[in-house]
Amino acid sequence: MNNDECRFTIIVTVFNQENEIKEAIQSILNQKYSNFELILINDASTDLSLNVIENYAKKDSRIRVLSNPKNCGMHESRKIGVKYATGDWILFLDGDDSLKNIALEEIYKAIKLSKDTEVFEFGYTKIPQNEIILPQQVEGSRFEALFSIKKIGQTVWNKAYKSELLKKAFENMEDTNARIAEDYYESIVISFYAKTDYYLINKSLHNYTCFNGISLRKRDAKENKKAFSHFKIINKCITKFLKLNSDKIINIKEKKLFVEEKLFNDAIAFVKVLSKNNNEKIKSLFLLPFYFPIRLFIKKILK
Repeated sequence: MNNDECRFTIIVTVFNQENEIKEAIQSILNQKYSNFELILINDASTDLSLNVIENYAKKDSRIRVLSNPKNCGMHESRKIGVKYATGDWILFLDGDDSLKNIALEEIYKAIKLSKDTEVFEFGYTKIPQNEIILPQQVEGSRFEALFSIKKIGQTVWNKAYKSELLKKAFENMEDTNARIAEDYYESIVISFYAKTDYYLINKSLHNYTCFNGISLRKRDAKENKKAFSHFKIINKCITKFLKLNSDKIINIKEKKLFVEEKLFNDAIAFVKVLSKNNNEKIKSLFLLPFYFPIRLFIKKILK
């Protein structure tokens, strides 16, 4: 296959993943489509992650290593990666995930079939369940669907984006180190600027590792309190974006209310799934009014 027509950038944020990152990198180097650059962003790791990725960069000129002077989180690291990306198309990959070796080849084929499309969405496989999740068709506006109860993918790592679109979107996002729900915020902004419908590739091209990292840690009320503050930050970011674009967005009040309730529900689910101790769950739930409107607490918890 002629690889000269289209160049990809894959952005991977690495934080204390000296073991997992090897599989992620190797999955990219094993791609059948070889015209790509791999940007590895060391997010101030305290283990040997930096040594690992620098060794890979020494062996392959397609790999670039960037290092954050302090731990910035996924969102800020993605912003940095997008800024320095030189490819025609950009993908994100988490450090504990991997790509199928046909991923770039399949995306390239889709690009050739739909040259005006700005975003290609593809399926992924949950690991270790080995469950394949394929993208779902969205009726109407993707942006509007993100403010509705429709089942719609809110992740950014199972998509390939036109570089110009992604750079514009991230330039108009807030600088924030929020570590939760950042994909939802990013999805909203990206879909706002996208001028075309998303093209669906009905194949699994990505291996998504479930129950890794943050979800493996035992969470108490103190840790959940920190998580709630991140939900609050994301809520503020989305609200600010809606206000700044109020001349182009309809039903802003309804959208704000939807986002508040969605994030509140996500926070409840976060506590119930990740907090094993019932006392810690109760303590955590009663912290919610400090981060969300009291009406939601009354409606959802005290009902």
